[in-house]
Amino acid sequence: MSKQDIWSSYWMSDNTAIVDTDSKFKELLRYWEFKFNEVQDGHNLLEVGTGNGRLVEVFKQFAKNANLTAVDGAKIDKENDAFKSTAQTTVKVIAEQPIETLSENENYDFIFSQFTIEYTDIEKTISKLTSVLSPGGKLTLICHEVGSILYNSAQAEVNEIDWLKNEINLFTYVHKQIELKHQRLASPSPSLYSEYKKHNRNYNDLIKKLHKYFEETKSAFFAVNLVDVIYHTIENMDHLPFEEVKQKIEELELQVNMHQARLNALLENALTTEKLTQISDLIATDLTITKSDLIYRDEDGQIIARVVEASKA
Repeated sequence: MSKQDIWSSYWMSDNTAIVDTDSKFKELLRYWEFKFNEVQDGHNLLEVGTGNGRLVEVFKQFAKNANLTAVDGAKIDKENDAFKSTAQTTVKVIAEQPIETLSENENYDFIFSQFTIEYTDIEKTISKLTSVLSPGGKLTLICHEVGSILYNSAQAEVNEIDWLKNEINLFTYVHKQIELKHQRLASPSPSLYSEYKKHNRNYNDLIKKLHKYFEETKSAFFAVNLVDVIYHTIENMDHLPFEEVKQKIEELELQVNMHQARLNALLENALTTEKLTQISDLIATDLTITKSDLIYRDEDGQIIARVVEASKA
């Protein structure tokens, strides 16, 4: 599955972004409120990697009488309420458009991006953004940072998924469980029942072990309720066609694999943006860097991300 497919699946399933009104990352929300308050009447803005439009919603609250073009390389829900224009702001959405290939027919007074630049061809992207930035325009990029709370969380989840898939062999157990249960329900026999009973005991022990592990570790990954969904799906086999149950489990496994792929992309690309000299040098070719700093959480001082700001003469 391609990178575009992975992110299309993510955004089309209506996942939330890190900036939200009830987010624990309030510092990012405050940062964008401040930046959008600086937008002047008639300004044209470009968001790179809009996802589900959470930043567009913030923009519409604080930037008045401005026009925003929201671009994403993935397939996104362009009918999302977040993308609807208002009396003061006009929103144009361009989906499935890699930023590197964006048309240069328009110029923008303010270009901004959050957790996107690192997933692109950075050299081509920076070249494109500097070319479409108007004289006097400003560029703001928020990037993943090695050691940030998001990076550390992603690393913990990747390790946990590896453990579930390769050490615990969760899906191997699950696939065998539904096959045996299906066979037992279809044509019961003493030998088959004995095999099923033995495997069912091991399977239930595994589920209990997982629940205990998640309770003790307060795992972030458990928030997706993976184990509970698997357990209840199998419990309902008496009432659902076998092929439907099998498909549900396969879809869950695919979701886990895609989630892991996105997390690995975050980790790999945070290493790219750690070498900020590369990005800074590219930006500094045509722009003046005005800020390169870390954003921290107020309550515990953990790193959230890195912000790079630049302007065009």
